Amino acid sequence: PDSVIRAELGDTSKQLAANTVTLSINGNSVAPVVTKTGGITTVRYTPSAWLAPGSTNVVLLSYADTDTSAGRYTNSWSFVV
Repeated sequence: PDSVIRAELGDTSKQLAANTVTLSINGNSVAPVVTKTGGITTVRYTPSAWLAPGSTNVVLLSYADTDTSAGRYTNSWSFVV
């Protein structure tokens, strides 16, 4: 498969802790590639198998910041193949 699920997150007054990123697709945890360049963290995952045509897929991205009282954040979105 050559489709990629990708998200870019920009630091604000708090910085994202790249080692806290988790990603799940349709409720299944996956291992994304996480890179950080400057204040931008890129999260990429290439599914190992094709997603079914016409299927609705839900992505859940979670991460924390580097603050001493680290906040945990979650974003979700869906897409249709």
